[in-house]
Amino acid sequence: MPKANRTKKTAWAPKLIAAGLVLAGLVAGYSGLHYQRSHRCYYLQSNAGCVALTTAKSPAARAKGLGQRDNLPANHGMLFVFDQPAQQCFWMKDMRFSLDIIWMDANKRVVHIEPHVSPATFPKTFCPSQPAQYVIELNSGAASQLGINLDQSLNF
Repeated sequence: MPKANRTKKTAWAPKLIAAGLVLAGLVAGYSGLHYQRSHRCYYLQSNAGCVALTTAKSPAARAKGLGQRDNLPANHGMLFVFDQPAQQCFWMKDMRFSLDIIWMDANKRVVHIEPHVSPATFPKTFCPSQPAQYVIELNSGAASQLGINLDQSLNF
């Protein structure tokens, strides 16, 4: 093989290796992002659709909730996770849009639903009639659209 051809082939080697490393980094980065996201976001499944739920597990995250946001994207909501079942009361402090609030027991069975809760209701509190360990906030009307009913078990 002539010397000119060998030089041309070896000039591509560093570029090919660099491209491979970049591709490997992108794949690893995407995998890490997907892994993290699966631990921070749950998906509520129903016959009528799927809703991405951002979790609020810490006391600070639960206290802030969806407050001070201008809206909630369609097919999104917030899941509040408590350490144990108790009477979990919610209010519309710092809210700018209406919500459906759904309370569930430790088995993820719906024990109470407050539909179309307006920010104008603040400082009124909304409490379930039974202890709850999980609470989901959705855009106003979404619970009905998703076919969520009392005594129904939810999967997320």
